[in-house]
Amino acid sequence: MDTPKTAGSVRKRTLLEIVFECITVVVHILALGLTIFIIYLCFLDDSFNLRTWHVLLYTVGWTLLMTEGILTVVKENIFTKRLQQPTRVHIHWATLLLATELIIGGLGTIVWNRSRVIGSHFLTEHGISGILATVCAFVTVLNGVPALYSAQLRKIISPNINKLFHAFFGFVTVVAGAYATITGYYTGWFRNRSSDTVIIVCFIITLALTLWCMVRPLVNGFTRVRNLCN
Repeated sequence: MDTPKTAGSVRKRTLLEIVFECITVVVHILALGLTIFIIYLCFLDDSFNLRTWHVLLYTVGWTLLMTEGILTVVKENIFTKRLQQPTRVHIHWATLLLATELIIGGLGTIVWNRSRVIGSHFLTEHGISGILATVCAFVTVLNGVPALYSAQLRKIISPNINKLFHAFFGFVTVVAGAYATITGYYTGWFRNRSSDTVIIVCFIITLALTLWCMVRPLVNGFTRVRNLCN
């Protein structure tokens, strides 16, 4: 009687894993597709100005690399699940480091542009959330260094506390970045190159990417909090 029960439970778990893997593949496709589409919009300009560089760098950094960096460490990622955990963590950190460099570059282009053109970009919801996301991304990447070597530093700081701190800033980064991205769809730059329907589609895709990227970190975060409380 035990054998059928065991087989059934294994089959159910495997089906759930397959569903999660399929969703993750769809997320990969959506992130790549949205990035390619916005890059296409960038090249519609006759002159590739600083604001277009801002959009390009932020899109590649946030929409593509940030998404892929987060998904690198989840076990539902078919491209990295066969890698050892330390290897996945290092790829995760390196990808987010590159994403952060592009994001800081994107911030630099808009700062330079606004120093030459009078405007109030940094007083808007898009500008404020973008600065917050950039700062948090920088902090998260810096905190990722001790998180990489949490086992070696366990005598100095608890691995759970260190990784929880890393996850917290990562969560704030993703939420702020998603908000900056979504509000960016409603700026004049994006509206002049698209339609209301396109904006809604981009909004839905960005929201879907954000929610799926936050599932595993939130589960792990709650698990670490529970372990600390026990």
